[in-house]
Amino acid sequence: MAIIKYHGHSTFELELGGVLALVDPCVSMSIRGNARKVPSTLEPKLVKRCDLIFITHEGACEEATVAEIAERTFASVVAPKPSLARLEISDRLKVDVRTGDKFSIKGMDIEVVKALNPQSEYPVGYVMRAGGVSVYHA
Repeated sequence: MAIIKYHGHSTFELELGGVLALVDPCVSMSIRGNARKVPSTLEPKLVKRCDLIFITHEGACEEATVAEIAERTFASVVAPKPSLARLEISDRLKVDVRTGDKFSIKGMDIEVVKALNPQSEYPVGYVMRAGGVSVYHA
């Protein structure tokens, strides 16, 4: 079974095969200096369980939000090096990825794919597979 929840901007919550993941958790009311029209429905302080956090590029990496969730839930943070470098969390939680990587972590199969975002240093997309379901996000 798959559950996909949209929390606004580029933030998604996925549950695939019992694995719970967040993609690009962004909750601030300003994104790159632009006022957000609709608040995020994700409340970091209420996240009690999270297995994986995926970051697609450094512009989508809201450091405080990622750190708060990862430190409380021990979620592994999957991201390219420029995004991981911005995070002040334990190195044990960081998973450095590059385009072309394929691996399994916490019951989910991951494929890191090329993404285009001209404002980013190293953007990536992900194909996430678990429980017989595949989801792509970039």
